[in-house]
Amino acid sequence: RVISMPANRIYVDIQDNGLICIHNQSGGMGETLVVDAETTAWLARAIERFLQNFHTQEQHFTDDHLRVEVGGRDHDPEMALFNRRRPEAVQGGGRVQLIQLEHARDLMAQLLELSKNSEIESIVLPPAIPFDLDHETVALGSAAPGPYGLADGTEAYGRAATITLLSDGSTQEVGVGGVLNLGSARWIAVAFQTDGGLRLRRDDGTPTAPPAPTNDTPIVYPDAEMANLWVQWDHPFATWRVDLGNAARKNPNQIADFLTAVIQAGEQSGAMRILQIPSIQYRREDDGPLLPHLHQVWNAQGGPDIFSDMGGAVLESQVAWFDGTGRLFDSPVRHLELILEMDEPYENALDGFREPWPPIRIHGTPWSTIQQAFHGQATGPIELEITLHSDIWFPWINGMGHPLADHRRKFDNRVLAERHTPRLNQFLAEVDQAALKIGARLRLDPDECRVRPEYVTDQGIVLNGPEPAEQMTEEDRNASWA
Repeated sequence: RVISMPANRIYVDIQDNGLICIHNQSGGMGETLVVDAETTAWLARAIERFLQNFHTQEQHFTDDHLRVEVGGRDHDPEMALFNRRRPEAVQGGGRVQLIQLEHARDLMAQLLELSKNSEIESIVLPPAIPFDLDHETVALGSAAPGPYGLADGTEAYGRAATITLLSDGSTQEVGVGGVLNLGSARWIAVAFQTDGGLRLRRDDGTPTAPPAPTNDTPIVYPDAEMANLWVQWDHPFATWRVDLGNAARKNPNQIADFLTAVIQAGEQSGAMRILQIPSIQYRREDDGPLLPHLHQVWNAQGGPDIFSDMGGAVLESQVAWFDGTGRLFDSPVRHLELILEMDEPYENALDGFREPWPPIRIHGTPWSTIQQAFHGQATGPIELEITLHSDIWFPWINGMGHPLADHRRKFDNRVLAERHTPRLNQFLAEVDQAALKIGARLRLDPDECRVRPEYVTDQGIVLNGPEPAEQMTEEDRNASWA
């Protein structure tokens, strides 16, 4: 639904998921800029104020951080429109556009029209709290993978939540693109929020385009009682270390540069993203990206701490996994053990094998020990440690919780590993490159390695190694857990 015809140099449209797209064909620079509908009224006023005095306008919203300021050259100024959209949001990520001034007023007019249009009215339904909506009181339950209906009448499979109408106890399963029916009123699900809430926009009855065919979530193991045969336990499957002793003794600032590169590598590869570190009062949802916060902590204490206190820390990794029907997903995951619990054929079937570790554990030396080393005092090892407590990353696994597991025949885990392990290997390679710049190397610790040597090296996990001589069959995989 286009608000201004695409023949215009700047035009705005509404996607079926409720997001607003600003397209720029004015000869300026920038990809399509995406914002939530709640931003349009402010953005129209901000452009108007900017055109009056060329002062920077800036505002934070739920998912969007918008800024309007001068761009281009001094002799030929343009309007620079920035959005640092939350990475967790639908179509998240930063975007920028340079818009010629003669087209800025056209954009402002379209946004004003859009902000007055009731069809984009949206709300966020909070989790587990009764909420009044269109004279009905509803409650949103927890989301889990499953089937749900789309607004066009077709069925989708993915993250869906149960919404209960408290007046009669009836329920509806709703996922992104699905519809919540409240009498004559209809609300379209736009996106799940990081706190478990669900953003909805009022539906104006306009038919939505049929969803594009996709095979992103195929059913791979429909007959297996448990499709995820990897485990999560207290003993490391593999640990890599970087010895930072020389850097600590010579110049601790090198360690700060190294750790900055490690964090950037984890986020860019998708292998490791740190969301919360209680010991330094950091929460990404409240504080934004980690590095600025971490640099403030390091400056305050005089130097870098190597993740020495990670109790209660929350990290996520982009990994592939199966749900309880054997359907394949690839998504950011914080708690691997919850996936295993969801897939268990009976309660506590995996006792001892679904322990609560992050997908990747990172740990190191406190700043006080680095200080001692810098001043020539005796000290213990100064190092960064990267550990895997799950064999989800490996191509061939023992299936330790499976009833036929014998630690001799291996289950094929390549469907998962070939999707996410390249991200891990990219991360480890960049950690090694950062270590090289300060005279160190990334090394596999042989004393904390519980997989065959042909599948793991200093450089990471080997995906194209030789197949094991003895393998579990498909019939073995589908054996009963009773």
